[in-house]
Amino acid sequence: MKKRTTLFAITALLMALILASSCSQSPQTADLKVTLDENSRTLSPKTTDFEVAKYHIECLSKSGGDPIEIDTVRTSVVIQGLPVGTYTISATGSNQAGIEIVRGSTEFNLTSTNTTAQVVLKELIGNGGLDITFTWDENLITKPRVDVRLEPVDNQNTETVTETLEISGASASFTQSGLPSGSYRLTASLYSGTTRIAGCVEAVRIGSDSTVEATISFNLDELPSSAGQLTLQNQAGVPVVCTINGISDGATVQAQSELTASLTTEGLEDSMLTVDWFLDGTEIGSGKSVSFSPDPGEHRLDVVASTAKLGSLGSAAITFEAALLGQTGVPVLGSMLENGSVSGLSLSAGTLTDFLPDGALLIVDNSTKKAQVAQIKRNTLELVSSQTLAHPVEALTAMDGNSRVIMVHSDTMEAMAYSYNSGTGKLSEQLGNGSYADAEKALKYTQIFGISKNSHIDDAYTITGTVMIENDPDDVMDVSTFHSATDSGALYNGYVGIDMTSTAGQDKIFSTLESGSDAVIINPETGLTVFEVILEGERTRVFYEKLSYTDPTAAISLPAGNVSTMRFVVADGDRLRFFEGDKNGALASAFTETGSPMTRQEGSGLNTVAFLLSADEAFLYALNAGNGTVSTYSIGAGGTLTYVGSTDLGFTPKSATISPNGEYMIVTGTGGQLAIMRIKTS
Repeated sequence: MKKRTTLFAITALLMALILASSCSQSPQTADLKVTLDENSRTLSPKTTDFEVAKYHIECLSKSGGDPIEIDTVRTSVVIQGLPVGTYTISATGSNQAGIEIVRGSTEFNLTSTNTTAQVVLKELIGNGGLDITFTWDENLITKPRVDVRLEPVDNQNTETVTETLEISGASASFTQSGLPSGSYRLTASLYSGTTRIAGCVEAVRIGSDSTVEATISFNLDELPSSAGQLTLQNQAGVPVVCTINGISDGATVQAQSELTASLTTEGLEDSMLTVDWFLDGTEIGSGKSVSFSPDPGEHRLDVVASTAKLGSLGSAAITFEAALLGQTGVPVLGSMLENGSVSGLSLSAGTLTDFLPDGALLIVDNSTKKAQVAQIKRNTLELVSSQTLAHPVEALTAMDGNSRVIMVHSDTMEAMAYSYNSGTGKLSEQLGNGSYADAEKALKYTQIFGISKNSHIDDAYTITGTVMIENDPDDVMDVSTFHSATDSGALYNGYVGIDMTSTAGQDKIFSTLESGSDAVIINPETGLTVFEVILEGERTRVFYEKLSYTDPTAAISLPAGNVSTMRFVVADGDRLRFFEGDKNGALASAFTETGSPMTRQEGSGLNTVAFLLSADEAFLYALNAGNGTVSTYSIGAGGTLTYVGSTDLGFTPKSATISPNGEYMIVTGTGGQLAIMRIKTS
């Protein structure tokens, strides 16, 4: 609502009474000079409704008689030859439409020594209305709600109005009529579900027989990462002309860093002012300056100032973007959530997450057996749906390119398929009872390593291609892949590892490429390393070797740049080790360590528990439980890694996932934490 308007406040000053008499005779009459001084003020809806175009002055003697009335467009008049005595003097101002908008009166005793009277026009006349429309981007709001509060400032005889507006598409209207003239403060808040997204505060001026009409657009962003535009939207009033300093037009504002904004006004001392500051409609301070640390996103900063006089309320506003300004590829911490941070969202140490194809986040909390779908809104999550699962979940993945979710239940060790409905945010079991099954029974496992994201789903399944690997009696590992029951040559690309021997129950290190083309499984105790690959998209080859590790904690297969090369990296203590092999080579002694182990620059005692790749496979991320950080490496030619930087989490990480567009990383912690991180992609 950026309309500049001007509200009157007229003051009748210097009513000079000049006695016309000789020195030898007591004065019986005097000339009355009335001076009208008009000051402009902020107003809505239009200037002409609040400009005084004509004045009506009336003098009535207490001793009786007819009143003296004068209509004038001038600011100074003289009433000649008034008898001395007591008078009631009143003045009324009207606008161009002839509507009276302001008035005032005083009682004045005219004597030979008391010759100056003052009439202050301080009463605003009549009633008016307002019609404000609020708008927003409907693509960023799933369940919009707009709450408004209209509060009188000039002691009008009316109550504060609070209302939740009726939504129509991506807008909502607030209309009121019969409001006493004067200044009001309008506060509006936009919610998406129960999450407060944006807000504003406006100085509104109501005049007689007029309506304030305006449109206010809420500026929204989910979690921006680059510098944004800063637009000054002056809604200043006179005499309180407000200018916000400290955040310059076009400035780059760093999110979550302290900013200081200050107010300058024209012609007013600090002691005369009452100043309040609002960020997105929420009060953040008072006085001539305010300091605050904005969360990432689009924001609106309002300042509202007034004096003790009626109709003096003025305001100014700027909109700006607080940006997560990080280095390309390096995740920046936006916020850290815990159980109770988001209404209805359950988080615990047993939380598993993955991004769904539409960008929503699937969160499974094993402590409550809830499958929850949430959207990233501003710097937090908004819960879209929640449903109870029959079983706790050991591993899950949302398939790339379709609406299927695979979960392996830890109590039954069955792989289950679910269909995801992006419209409702709900999951429903598929394939009969939901289990992948062969012709006789549900597919069960004794240990699950993980599942690839890039998979194909048919109507019926069998399990084939199981390879038994036995280097010695204590090292037996089954590596199983899903195949279509109708086409034994079509690889399903779903990786599940099974350990049937005495090493069952021990942790295994597992990783796949996002493309689903390669998988690595390492037994940390024995060093047995299995590398399973897809060749020409039709068959599986399994390479294995018992390698010598010191303290392997995580591994991941790296992009190789061609279909015949296999490549992976292992976090071995505080070093990174690189291995490479030929997919067309022999099944034994297939791995060759390339180069010397890489000593990590980010410190020691890192205890890396997981790796993951950026969406474009240009960066490698390491989750370090030892110091609660995420390390970033750029991936060069030949699989070389270059350390870029480290991001502090403030908790111990256990797993992470990256959104399909590559802009968000979600990290879960051992204490039930969930971090929303933003990655600058260019």
